[in-house]
Amino acid sequence: MAQGKKSELQSGQKDSDSPNSMEGGSLAAHRYAMAICDLGEDHKSLDAIAEDMDKLSQTLRTVPEFASFIANPTLTAEKQKLILQSIVTELKLHDLTRRLIGVLVENSRVALIPAVIRSFRIEIQRRQGAQTAVVTSSQSLSEAQVAKLLARLQGKYGQGIKLQQRVDPSLIGGLSVEIGTVLIDYSLKSKLARLELVMKGAV
Repeated sequence: MAQGKKSELQSGQKDSDSPNSMEGGSLAAHRYAMAICDLGEDHKSLDAIAEDMDKLSQTLRTVPEFASFIANPTLTAEKQKLILQSIVTELKLHDLTRRLIGVLVENSRVALIPAVIRSFRIEIQRRQGAQTAVVTSSQSLSEAQVAKLLARLQGKYGQGIKLQQRVDPSLIGGLSVEIGTVLIDYSLKSKLARLELVMKGAV
């Protein structure tokens, strides 16, 4: 069984999935996420892999160069491998996560990393029968603020909601909430960006 799951992780994509297809990319990301979840369960390493996904997600948000690298289709597989090996080593990722990234490089699917992270989180929540709301704020929230926010989210999404807090000073003020594929952005940074677009359109 474990060998079959390893093969699924290594093959990654079906021939019908075009790397330039949005639908194909989404399906491939889901398969990679399912495979790494299965392997994580087999090796009792799901928690470690989940932490790795958080590290990668945080790096994508806070290091613009990493996000640009992920989206750059002109880099050779060898160059991608060298850069990702450096990042994987610096973040001290679990061996299974390292192998997943290696397979993405081999299959020319590095651009899928953000989608694989999202699919992984959704699959973990499905298996656990709960949802995690990732709350990112410009500074740490007080206990009262956390309790109030949790109550509002549970009222809308159900009692199974759990909060995972992150701090990102670049938001300037306010916060954003990510639940699965839903993003609720109340950050000042986002509001300023929207205002800038409106002002550009008015010129």
